[in-house]
Amino acid sequence: MTPEPRAIRVIRVDLPEVPLEAYQQKASGTVTIAFEITAVGNVEAVTVVSSPHAPLGEACRKAVSGWLFGPIT
Repeated sequence: MTPEPRAIRVIRVDLPEVPLEAYQQKASGTVTIAFEITAVGNVEAVTVVSSPHAPLGEACRKAVSGWLFGPIT
């Protein structure tokens, strides 16, 4: 039996700081990040799936690592 989907409550979302190198090179595009949310709302296993510019992807990975969600009840 598949459990019912639950709403996820966002508590904190940190935005990435664009690295100077990415800014100077006018890097743009979509960064795709994969991550897991623990039962208490922490973010784990953050990985960059795709990024047009490696330093930009790393900045996004770092930002997502600081996100926080409400506990799953």
